[in-house]
Amino acid sequence: MVQAELGDKGIADWDDLSRLATDALTTSSTSVRPYREIIIDEVQDATPGINDLCRRQLPGTGAGLFAFGDPVQRRYNRPFRAIRDAIAPHVTTRRWITKDYRTTQQVWNLAKAGRVADQSRDDVAEAAIDPDRPGPAPKRCIGTSSGDALNALLDAVVEAATQVNPGLIGVIYLGDARGTEILNRLTDRMVASTSIDGRTEMLMGAPTVKLMTMRRSKGLDFPTVFILMPTCPDHSRDPITWQDNALTDDARRVFYVAATRAPHALDMFASDTKPHPVLSERDPFTSVVAGSGATLEKSSWG
Repeated sequence: MVQAELGDKGIADWDDLSRLATDALTTSSTSVRPYREIIIDEVQDATPGINDLCRRQLPGTGAGLFAFGDPVQRRYNRPFRAIRDAIAPHVTTRRWITKDYRTTQQVWNLAKAGRVADQSRDDVAEAAIDPDRPGPAPKRCIGTSSGDALNALLDAVVEAATQVNPGLIGVIYLGDARGTEILNRLTDRMVASTSIDGRTEMLMGAPTVKLMTMRRSKGLDFPTVFILMPTCPDHSRDPITWQDNALTDDARRVFYVAATRAPHALDMFASDTKPHPVLSERDPFTSVVAGSGATLEKSSWG
């Protein structure tokens, strides 16, 4: 039903675009020669359809393939090596580019606990270079309940929107329902916001606070970022909030991506009731802790 509705409107789902492009190439009455060069960005998230499309259009030698990506940020459990072999199995030469981290030293120190790379499955070359740009210490606001954490986040966003262009503020959370709630409550407080939901046009230049899920935040960044951490289990029903999935590589990657959306200031809001266990992996000295549950949080460090 969804696919039929999209077709009626002349809209294609993202995962279908590569298939449609391949179909157009194979059924075209005009011969389409292979490209001399193909550049793939975010290659860690290449789907089988993208792999097939690129393989068809790449010269037989595999020369001319340039792929860029970070295995730590991948959204699917597809190793770099498998993607490379699917597109150009005869290519053996690789060059690694030193990563230019978008974050400050302080944000990086908090976020890097979530970096996960499977060296046995990926062709990964890590550059042992941390960012050297200084910034404010990240904040962790701990509420005595998830409601307290949400209220504290809303207060912080409203205050920030009076001090900077709201378009420079990003709010990250887990689950579309939570995003709708945040949007409605910000509207009640006269703060305009836009949900980046993959269905509406993304007007990044608009002077509105940008709302997005952790999974949709990938590739974006905002000078000021507020993150509402989920509980475990969580109403979003996202697999990374299930007890047996809470400390998987997928969960760590999701939180790593969310935290590194902040090139300058990062505030995280969490509850001390059923907190997500990934928080316990963060070095407590990489952030300033405040909020109604801060005393309990600090006492747990010993």
